[in-house]
Amino acid sequence: MGFAAMEESVMPVVPKFGMNFKEKPMNIGRFGLNKEDLEEDRVKIEDDDFEVSEGSRGPCIRFSEKVKDRLYRPWQNVIIIKLMGKAHAYNFLLTRLKQKWSMLKGPMSLIDLENNFYIVRFALEEDMRYVFSGGPWTIAVQSLVMQRWKP
Repeated sequence: MGFAAMEESVMPVVPKFGMNFKEKPMNIGRFGLNKEDLEEDRVKIEDDDFEVSEGSRGPCIRFSEKVKDRLYRPWQNVIIIKLMGKAHAYNFLLTRLKQKWSMLKGPMSLIDLENNFYIVRFALEEDMRYVFSGGPWTIAVQSLVMQRWKP
């Protein structure tokens, strides 16, 4: 076997990353948004879509309802949760939530925030309503407190 043939066989394979940091919170490629939707539905901000004024602590920017609606759309089916008591590992909580909510019709994702708060994002509004109104929920003998996301 020649040197060139051996060189080809030992070349390392670079793994392809599935999702970058920007795409992760939006769940691009799983559910919710996808790249095509983002390209088609880009918000074009016109001069009348925002207003800049001087506030007491610096500049204040106010957006039109059209811009706000587009920015809020990916977060419509979201609740914020906190497990009261002892903090648990992310994977433990995710596994227990999937067990408790096994009746969901669509996928859900869990996003870790600071201070043991989490965002639960549902693909379907009916799943979010089921979870939000179907409690009280407990995990590891601890109450799960939840609130709908609001801007």
